[in-house]
Amino acid sequence: MLSTVTVPVHALQAAFLGDDLPMRERVMMIEQAIINHPQSLDPRGEDFPIEHSFKHGIYFRKVTIPAGMITVGKIHKHECINILERGVRATLIGDQIRLIRAPFSFVSPPGTKRVSYTYEDAVWVTVHKNPTDEFDVEKLERMLTAETEEEYRQSLALEGERPRCLS
Repeated sequence: MLSTVTVPVHALQAAFLGDDLPMRERVMMIEQAIINHPQSLDPRGEDFPIEHSFKHGIYFRKVTIPAGMITVGKIHKHECINILERGVRATLIGDQIRLIRAPFSFVSPPGTKRVSYTYEDAVWVTVHKNPTDEFDVEKLERMLTAETEEEYRQSLALEGERPRCLS
């Protein structure tokens, strides 16, 4: 669910200077830069460790992120709880980049697409409703996230909802 790159934090800050682009477009630009520069991906050549846990209609996803990484998540189709268990990150919350330190938690509205810079090794947990008690992580990812704005809007149309957070 994450695109990753190792860059100095000023690169993230620079993407958010000025008012000429909506926040969502800025996040998409960062994600595209990551995709276009695979040589800058995690130098260990590994995916981040991810733990998946399930409990009576709830899905927990825990990812360990090393310091120095920028991450861009997928678009979340539904509200979810975010928990920073360990570390320090500069994270997009709403339309602002906030410096957060563990322990820290907050709720993201549907439509959220997050970008973060990790200052100190971090553990990030998202907590999602899982009303069908699905255990297949790939199916859950398709149920809970969208790759593109178009896919997100289509999922809302199928559910009869209006778009919410687009930052």
